[in-house]
Amino acid sequence: MDIPKPNMNNIITPAKRVQELMTKEYAKFVKEKYFKAEKAMELVNEFKRRNERYIGPLAKEFEMRKAAKAFSKSKLSDTGDIDINKLSSYKFDDNIFRKVMLTPKGKSHGLVLLLDKSGSMQDILGDSIEQILILTMFCRKVNIPFVVYGFGNNIEGNKVDMVEMKRIPNAQSYGASNFESFEREHKNLHFTSVRLREYLSSKMSNSVFTNAVKNMLVLKKSYSRRSGLYYPVSEFLSNTPMTQAIVALAGMMKDFKRKNNLDITNLVVVHDGDADHINNFVNEKKYGVAIEIQRYNVFIVDDKIKFQRMIQEWDDVHTHILEWFKIVTGSKIFSFYLEEHRYARATIKEKARDSEGTHIFKDELKLNEALKKFKKENFYDLNIRNYDRFFITSPRGLTEEDSFDSLAQNASSIREIKSAFTAANKKRTVSRAMVNQFIQGIAA
Repeated sequence: MDIPKPNMNNIITPAKRVQELMTKEYAKFVKEKYFKAEKAMELVNEFKRRNERYIGPLAKEFEMRKAAKAFSKSKLSDTGDIDINKLSSYKFDDNIFRKVMLTPKGKSHGLVLLLDKSGSMQDILGDSIEQILILTMFCRKVNIPFVVYGFGNNIEGNKVDMVEMKRIPNAQSYGASNFESFEREHKNLHFTSVRLREYLSSKMSNSVFTNAVKNMLVLKKSYSRRSGLYYPVSEFLSNTPMTQAIVALAGMMKDFKRKNNLDITNLVVVHDGDADHINNFVNEKKYGVAIEIQRYNVFIVDDKIKFQRMIQEWDDVHTHILEWFKIVTGSKIFSFYLEEHRYARATIKEKARDSEGTHIFKDELKLNEALKKFKKENFYDLNIRNYDRFFITSPRGLTEEDSFDSLAQNASSIREIKSAFTAANKKRTVSRAMVNQFIQGIAA
């Protein structure tokens, strides 16, 4: 089975269109008196106040690790100029030249962030958007080029985007078959559609970025069932076409690396579930038919890079595509798998496997220890094939926990204030633990 070529015109909605549409939709909120105009800017100021003191230390941590990596490769070298102070020793020591410490320039980094827009994300999309915004603020602070995409395949939302991009005159003229995301050639893997909506990027000016953040925070609020707001049709949720999104991103990642002159690129996926299974291929009549891995030896191939991997289980398709992406783009892949505490036990037990695919936690005692670690640190780091790091974390895993102010507001004694201060510091340390691990990964 060949990996199909993406039709990028049918996949990408650029940031300008996405933000224009969001601005227009949220203007309706104000007009219909669901929302006050000044409230949107209050959301931005509140976000900055809540997270800036958190983003600063993260940026410092990254710069320190990056500098340490560069310094570790430094070396002492002769300049070719004679050191006059050593000239008197030339008869018994030929080391009379000035020395200089050569420290190579630190490598340049870039991030592409991919946000899952599947239906199961609705209750945690608010926290997920905040996590994405924290990472983009971090990138801007340390001058890392970045771009943020949401991925999904909702047809109604795609119609809106196609109208906005003037690809079709109106929603009624939309025909899904005319806007397929991937080419259908015989023996291609049969991919369903995918949409990549660009939300944020480092190319935005300060004013455009601030307006985009404002829109994202209103969107975050609209996903809350108690907000009284509704989210636009263009932001409707769908399935989880993650494999398709990663294939579509491969060419874009190479362009992103080239245009920004980057040494290291990283793909960061924020999601709450596994990719939809790919279990069909394209036959001679261009129809999708089932792949029979029980009857045949089936391989995913890319002749250009001499890539060939066998499909033995349906999860293998996604796993092999991850490996293909890393080879094609030279990128690292990080996962933030969002999971509520009450479901963490089952998720960790299912996903924790060795290189042979065998479950690690057959022993309940060890599983309990892993769960205890997850509850304490708010994340658990798993070794998942073809991910550089795979973090299972709660939806608030990247956001700062309760501040000292909130914990101490009801304190009535010195002892209670001290207790609140200790608790706030402890929670702050724990909430940063995973992000520090992530920064260590991307700075390497």
